[in-house]
Amino acid sequence: MNYKGFLYTLLLCGQLPLANQLQAQETFSIPTERHAIEVTLAAGSPLRTTMLLTPAQRLSKVDGWFATYGAHLLGRPSAAELEEYITTDPISRQAQVARIARATHYLYNKEYNRARHTLEQVRERTLTREARSEWQVKMAYALLLSGRPVEQVEQLFEMTAAGDDYWGDVARLYLAQLYIAQNNLDKAERTLIPIQDQGDLQYDARLGLARIALYRQNYQSVLTHTEALATARLSEEQRTESQILEANAWYRLEEPNKAIERLAPLAEQKANVLTPEDQLILAAAYMETERTEQAIPHLLLATRGDAETSGVANLYLARARRDMGLYSEALASYQVAADRAVAPTIREAAMYEQVLLMRSKASGSFGQEVRLCEEFLNTFAQSAHREAMEHFLIESYYRSPDYLTSLASIGRIQRPSPVIVEAQCYLLNQLTQQAQQAGDLALAQRYNQQAQRLTIKSAHHTEAELLGAQLLSQQGAYKQASQALTSILNKRTASSKQLQIARYLLGYSQIKQKQYSAATQTLSILLQEGMLDNTLQADVHARLGDAHYMQGHYTPAVRYYEEAYRLAPDNQVYALYMLSDIEGLKKNYKAQIAALDKLVARHPNSLYKPRAMYDQGRAMELSGQHAEAIGAFTRLAQEYPQSEYGRKAALQLALLYYNRNETSRAIETYKALLAEAPQSGEAKQAYEALKSIYIEEGRSTEFVQYANSIGGSYAINESEAMSISFETAERAYQSRQPQAERLLKEYLALKPQGASSLLAHYYLADIYERAGKEADALALYERIYPSRKQLSQELHIGLLQKMSAMRLHQRAYAQALPLQQELLTLPLEPANYQTILLSATESALQAGQYEWVIKVVTPQLDKSKGWSQEQLDRLTCRLATSYLKTGRGNQIESLLKPLVARIETYAGTQGTLLLAQYYVSNKIQQSYSKQLLDKLVNEAYPDPELSAETIITLSDWYLAKGDPDTARLYLESLLKNYTDETSPIRQRAAEKLAQIRQSTAR
Repeated sequence: MNYKGFLYTLLLCGQLPLANQLQAQETFSIPTERHAIEVTLAAGSPLRTTMLLTPAQRLSKVDGWFATYGAHLLGRPSAAELEEYITTDPISRQAQVARIARATHYLYNKEYNRARHTLEQVRERTLTREARSEWQVKMAYALLLSGRPVEQVEQLFEMTAAGDDYWGDVARLYLAQLYIAQNNLDKAERTLIPIQDQGDLQYDARLGLARIALYRQNYQSVLTHTEALATARLSEEQRTESQILEANAWYRLEEPNKAIERLAPLAEQKANVLTPEDQLILAAAYMETERTEQAIPHLLLATRGDAETSGVANLYLARARRDMGLYSEALASYQVAADRAVAPTIREAAMYEQVLLMRSKASGSFGQEVRLCEEFLNTFAQSAHREAMEHFLIESYYRSPDYLTSLASIGRIQRPSPVIVEAQCYLLNQLTQQAQQAGDLALAQRYNQQAQRLTIKSAHHTEAELLGAQLLSQQGAYKQASQALTSILNKRTASSKQLQIARYLLGYSQIKQKQYSAATQTLSILLQEGMLDNTLQADVHARLGDAHYMQGHYTPAVRYYEEAYRLAPDNQVYALYMLSDIEGLKKNYKAQIAALDKLVARHPNSLYKPRAMYDQGRAMELSGQHAEAIGAFTRLAQEYPQSEYGRKAALQLALLYYNRNETSRAIETYKALLAEAPQSGEAKQAYEALKSIYIEEGRSTEFVQYANSIGGSYAINESEAMSISFETAERAYQSRQPQAERLLKEYLALKPQGASSLLAHYYLADIYERAGKEADALALYERIYPSRKQLSQELHIGLLQKMSAMRLHQRAYAQALPLQQELLTLPLEPANYQTILLSATESALQAGQYEWVIKVVTPQLDKSKGWSQEQLDRLTCRLATSYLKTGRGNQIESLLKPLVARIETYAGTQGTLLLAQYYVSNKIQQSYSKQLLDKLVNEAYPDPELSAETIITLSDWYLAKGDPDTARLYLESLLKNYTDETSPIRQRAAEKLAQIRQSTAR
C-alpha cells in the first residue's frame, strides 16, 4: 500500500458514525400484540477522525511510500552498457559502480530481490565515500522492499545520514519516513529540518514536514508547507504528493470542495497514482458536498484496497447507493462490509444499517433479517444498538407465523436477554395453542412444559401456566406425539407393523412441523425396510412427494406422486391432483388441464372433483381461454352451488364477465351468489365487488336499496349510505363524468356534515367554475371559506386562488386582497409565491393598502434572489406608487430612473410613466419629463392602459405649460380611440376634458 495511505487511513481509525439512533416503543406486553418500531435511516457522512495509526499499522504500510513516491530519489538508471565493466574486471572500482548502476535499474523496475542480490556483490571497500553512501542507501532501500527487518534498514540509513553529501540527505529523507512510521514525529522533524531550505532535496524535505504536520493535526501548517512549494519547480511525483497532502489537509479543515479540487484532476488524469485510500478521501469529499453519484466510482475503486480501506469504502458505498434508491446494490455492499471489514465498528455499522434498510424497504426475507440480527447480537454484545436489534428480532418473531424457525433462532443466541427469553415463552405458547387446535394434545404438552421451565416471570409465562392447566384437564396423561413416536421406534418389542406406522406418522409429523429434510430421511428409511402393503407404500410415496413439493423441489415430487398413484390409484386421487397442481405452478396450463380432465374422468365421485373443476377454469383463464373458462366455471357453479369451490367459481365467473364489459351479467352472478350463500366468505367478496361496480357506474342509491333488501349484516344504515353516496360522487368528479354534478347534488341533499361535505361543495363549485357559472361557483366557495382549514393544504390553497381570481375578475380588489394575503402565509412553490405576491400588491394598490405594499415589497427588493428582472421592476413600480400615495414622493426618483433604460418592457414603461407623472404633477423637471413622455410615445411597451395613461399625462404637461388647446386635443383623441366605456381611465380623461373646456369657456 502507498505510504501516503497513512494520511487517508486516518479516516479508518476512529469510531465510525452509525445511522441515527433507533426510535422504538415496546408494545408487546400482551401476547397477541407485536412490536411497533419506527425506523429512521440517515445517510451518515465520513468521519474526520484525528487519531493516528499505531506504529504496527504504519510499518506494515511503509514499503508503499518507498515503492512509489520515494523511488524518484534514487535517480534514473543509466542506459550505458554495464556488463562490460562487470565482466572485464569484476573486482575493479568501475565494476562496483556498474553493479550499483545495474541495481538502480532493477530498483527502478521494482525488481527488489535482484537489486538486493546485485548490491550484495559490491565490494564496498573499493568504493569512494560518496559511492559507499549511494550503495548504503540503495541497499537499505532494496532490503526494505524485499521484506527485510526494519531495524536492519534503519541502521543502514542512519550510517549514511551521518554524512554531508547528497546520499546522506537522501538517507535523511528515508530515515524520516521510518521515524514517522514509528510515530516518532519529533525525531523525524529534527531529521528533515536541516535540509528543508537547501540542497537538491529541500522540496522533498518540505513534503515530509508537511506529512508530519498532518499527523500532528496541524493542518494549517500542512498548507503552509505546500503553499511554499506552489511556485517551486517540482517534479511530477513531488507535485502529485503535494496535491494529495493539500487535499488531506483541506478535507480535515472541513473544506471538502478544496479537497476535490486537488484530487479530482489526479483521478481524471493520473488515476494510477491514486491509491484506494486516495479514492476514499475523494469519495468522502463528494459525499459531504451532496454529490453522491460522483462519489460512487471512487468508492468502487476504494473497495479494491486492503481490508481496512475496503471495509470503510463498502460501508459508504452502501450508504451512497441507499441514498440514490439503489436498495439491492446497497444491501450487497452492506453485506461485503459486514463480511470483510477489519474494524469492528465498520462491521457493526454495516450490519445495523443493513437491517434498517431491509426493514424500511421490505427488501430482505425473514431468514436474512433474523440471521443478521442473531449474528449482530452474538458479535456485538456491548453495542449501543443491541436493544434495537433485539426489538427487530422480536418483531420478526411476532410477525412470522413460522414459530419453530423463530424458536430455533432464539436457540442460536448465545446470551439471550430477558426480552428474548420472554419472546421465547411467547413462541412456545403459540406452538402449544397450534397443537391444541390441531387436536395434537401431546405435542402441545411438550411445548407447554418447555415454556414453564423458562426462568422468567411475565404475562407470557403466566399464560404458559394457564395453558398447562388446560392441557392437563384435556388430555390427562397423554404424551407429546413426537416423543411417543420416537419412544416406539426405540422399542425392540414393537412389531414391524407398529414400527412402520410409527415411522410413517413421525414422517408425517415432521412434514407438518416443516422439518422436510428429516421427514424425507424418515420416510426413505421406511421404504428401504420394505415389506409394506400397497396402501401404506403409496401413502409413503405421497408424503415424500409432499416433503419435496413444500420445498419447491418439483422434479422429485412428481416422481413420488406418480409412483403413489400407480401403486394405489383409487386411494391416491390426492397424488393425481398434486401432479396437476405442479403443472400449474410451472405455468404449463395445457398439461394441467389434461391432468385434471384425467382426474374428473377417472374419479367422478371424488371429493377432489370440485377443486379440480375450479383449477381447470383457472388454468383456462390464465392461458387466455376465457370463453372456455366461463363454461367451466358455469358448470361448476351449477353442479356444486353449496360447495366452497362452487362459490369460488361464481366469483371468477362474475369477474370474467366484468372484464369482458358484460357488467349486467357480472351483477347478476354476484347477486345469485349472495342469494345462494349469503353468510359465506365468497358472498362477502361478491358484496364488495357489487358495491365497487355500482359506485363506478354512479348507482349508489340503487346499491343501498339492494343491500337493504338482503338485510342482516348487509343492511346499510344512514351514515354508511351517505359515505357510499359521497364515494360515488367523488369518483365521478375525479373521472370528470357528466353525471358528477347530479351525484354531488344528491349527496348534498342528504345534508352531510364534516370533511366530506366540504369536499362535495368544493367539487361542485369546481364543476360550476369549469362550466362558466362563476356566480354559482363563488357562492359555494364562500360557503366553504369559513371551514377552509379543514381542507387539505392543496385544496386550501386552491380555494383561495380560485376565490381571489374571481374577485379580481370582478375588480373587487378589496375583497381579493385578504385572500391573497392569506395565500402568502401558506407553503407555496417559489414561482407560485412570486405570482401571488405580484397580484396581491396590485390588488393592494387598487384597494388603497399602500403601507402593506411598502411592508412586503421592500424586503423582496433587498434580497431579490429568485426574481426575474421584470418581476423586480413591477414590484419597484408598486413601491414607487405607494410612496407617491403616502406623500413620500422624494424617494421614487432613485427607484424609477433605472427602469427608463428598460422602457421596452411592461414594467419599464410603467416605471417611466410613473416618473413622468411625478415630475408633471409637481411641476419639476419639465424638460426631462417631456423627454420621458416622448420616449413613452415612441418606445413604450404596447399596452392600451399604459398608452392611455401616457396621453393623459401629456395633456397634464401641456396644461401645466399653459397650453390648454393642445391638452384638450390629446384628451379628445384619447376618448375617440379608447372605447372601453367601463374603464376608470376613460372616465378620468372625460372629467379632465370637461374641466379644460369649462375653464377655456370662461
